[in-house]
Amino acid sequence: MTRRVVKTACDVEACREIRPTTHRQFQSGTVLNILQWVTPEVARFTIEGEGVEIWCCPQAILNERTEAPERSLSVQA
Repeated sequence: MTRRVVKTACDVEACREIRPTTHRQFQSGTVLNILQWVTPEVARFTIEGEGVEIWCCPQAILNERTEAPERSLSVQA
């Protein structure tokens, strides 16, 4: 499983996979566990430490507003 971290000064808004009308905003520093996609344009992920709730957002947003955990740690150091 790939992990991504929401970049500093960014956020990611996503909807629940099983109830798309439920939205949530994830702030900088949130660790996302990226899941296999069903549709290439839609990213699927869970939030580390929160269980199995699956969230979805456009892949382009995820690419733009997140980074690998190793990179975010080296920037903070």
